[in-house]
Amino acid sequence: MSIIGNINRPKFRPTKSDKLIMKYMLDNIDEIPYMQISTMAQKIGTGEATITRCVKKLGCNGFQEFKLGLAKEITIREQNNILDSSIKQNEPATETASKLMSADMKVLEETLKIVKSSDIEKAAKMILSAGKVCFIGIGFSGIVSLDSSYKFMRIGIDCTSYDNNHMMVMMASIIREGDLVVAISNSGETSEILNTVKIAKENGSKVIAITGNQQSSLCKLADLCVYHYSDESLLETGSMPTKIAQLFAVELIYTEVVKYNIIESTNNKLRTTDAIKKLDIEYRK
Repeated sequence: MSIIGNINRPKFRPTKSDKLIMKYMLDNIDEIPYMQISTMAQKIGTGEATITRCVKKLGCNGFQEFKLGLAKEITIREQNNILDSSIKQNEPATETASKLMSADMKVLEETLKIVKSSDIEKAAKMILSAGKVCFIGIGFSGIVSLDSSYKFMRIGIDCTSYDNNHMMVMMASIIREGDLVVAISNSGETSEILNTVKIAKENGSKVIAITGNQQSSLCKLADLCVYHYSDESLLETGSMPTKIAQLFAVELIYTEVVKYNIIESTNNKLRTTDAIKKLDIEYRK
């Protein structure tokens, strides 16, 4: 993952000092490559050693390497004119389309770097062994949840989707041991999702989390976490790259399920396709 991505979504549990340092980095991202560590320490009100420890947690050997890596990412951002998300009001639509496509490509490439094959395989086995699978999500993640249940239902998985708080709580209160909840949340901190997962766990359900935040409360509750890349800011909530990352993570699990159960999955897909075709014919009569 990129340095900027690590600052936005750290893979480690940040201390109060780390949070203070990373907030300053994000607020002054363009100035950091030209700054001495002593100057930065003075501005933040912390020690140089504390900053050094923080940048090592971010994947760099020291402050100098951190500055060089950050400068490179800023240069690439400026060349692509995409990471800063400043699409010009008077630019041609084709130029905007190119920038959006670059952002979508980037999120897939970064997700491939952090996703673990073992997690995808475990998730597929958990779905195949579950009595019933319940996908949950709120807002834009709810759309991904609905799409996911549709995909898995077409191959014969007994599944449902919920994006309403009351419905999720009712489902979780009567879920049974052996059932599975797949919770989709980019931040992993959505209160409705966390509450539903807690109730489901109390009733013996297993939980898979699909999230862009490896240090989230949701991951602490889940039996398995499948991570996707995300550097979405608060104002970018529900952005297309995030939805693409979530859909990609689901697609990886779905494909693994099909691979494990290819004959039955194929037969069920053919049966559901045929049923829909017959339904269309009936409507046309």
